[in-house]
Amino acid sequence: MTEALRYGVIGTGMMGTEHINNLLHLDGATVTAISDPVAESRDWAQLAVGLDAPLTRFADHRELLASGLCDAVVIASPNHTHHDVLLDVLATSHHVMVEKPLCTTVKDCRAVAAAADDAADRWPDRVVWMGLEYRYMPPTQEVLREVRGGTVGRVR
Repeated sequence: MTEALRYGVIGTGMMGTEHINNLLHLDGATVTAISDPVAESRDWAQLAVGLDAPLTRFADHRELLASGLCDAVVIASPNHTHHDVLLDVLATSHHVMVEKPLCTTVKDCRAVAAAADDAADRWPDRVVWMGLEYRYMPPTQEVLREVRGGTVGRVR
C-alpha cells in the first residue's frame, strides 16, 4: 500500500472548500493543512474536512509551505494573488494545482512559467497544473457543442 498524498489548500473560500470536498473523495488523499488570511474561511475549511479531523491551519501560505505537512498544494486564493503564491510554491518541491486563471497578466504568467521551468531540474517529477476541470464536464461540453453548432447564432 502506498502512503497517502498529503494536500494543503491555499485559499479556503468557495473554490478552496470545493477542492477540499473533492479531495476527500480520492483514495489515498488526505487534507492535512490549509491557509487563508481570513479566519472565517479557515473555519469553513475545517467544517469541510470535519470538526474532529486533524487539520493544521495557517493564516499565511508560506507557513504552510514550510511546515512539512504537505506533498501537494491546491491554490484557490483570489486571482490577483496567484503570481506571488505560485512563485513561493515553485521554490519548493510541492506538486501544485492552481485554479484558473494562472495569473492576471501575461507578464506574471511568463514569470511563473519561467520559474516552473527553472525548477524542473531540481524536481523533475513534480506536477505543476492549472485546473480546467469544468471544461470537461458534460454540461459544459454540451454548451460548447451548441455554440459551435450555431444554435446561438454567430459568436463574436
